[in-house]
Amino acid sequence: MSLVELFSSAGEVEAVAIDDRTLNGAPTMTDKAGRATQLVCSIDLLNLLVQRGVITRADFDEDLHELRRSCLYTVPLDAPALRSMLDKASLDRESNLQETAYLRTLREYLARLIAVDTLSTQDDLVFLDSLWNAGAVTIRGLWSSPDTPIPEAKARSDWVAEHVFPAIEVAIRHVVDRANRAPELAAARASFALFPASGSTERQEAQREWVNDTVLGSLLPANNAVLDRIAQVIEPSLIGNVESLANEPEDDALS
Repeated sequence: MSLVELFSSAGEVEAVAIDDRTLNGAPTMTDKAGRATQLVCSIDLLNLLVQRGVITRADFDEDLHELRRSCLYTVPLDAPALRSMLDKASLDRESNLQETAYLRTLREYLARLIAVDTLSTQDDLVFLDSLWNAGAVTIRGLWSSPDTPIPEAKARSDWVAEHVFPAIEVAIRHVVDRANRAPELAAARASFALFPASGSTERQEAQREWVNDTVLGSLLPANNAVLDRIAQVIEPSLIGNVESLANEPEDDALS
């Protein structure tokens, strides 16, 4: 009834905070008197508190953790937060990642979202893409950091690839142009990892091995369209790199 009353008369409030997947799709709500009021959610309020210095980024991350535990839909995940959670997890003697409470909550949360099959709107597809982007940035950061031993980079990358990256069939489940979307996603997932993130020969070789086993290996049964699309995606980058080197002064190119 309180929600019914709110839509009847919002009064003089500056904003209304409602955590609802349908209502939050609109920027404002309008009561019976025709007064429009800004519509926000809990995450909007948390971001505002961070901007105003009321809470710290650590407080913000802790609050998002609690929202995931409560299974609020599409709680955002960025690369710095993911990397922070991974760095706090240790490895056992077999170089397997030992999940912390935060990683376990994140894994179970993402698994629940996919299992109930409610990620079907355009905004949900944006959320799935954001998960992939956060995972890709994190993995490149792990391999490019010389302070992260290779076994740790591999174990943490394995966890991200298995639990954060949305499976291609999940990402295209409710997409209209499934036939075109699948090769594009497969190409993007493969091409991001083809360029070595480290200058160390040893790390580059380890990264290539990880990419072959974890990223490309899952695409081997796919049809030729996927491989063709991968070539199309990386071709502009390769040409750009070659042209950049060709236009550099000789001394800079040699260095």
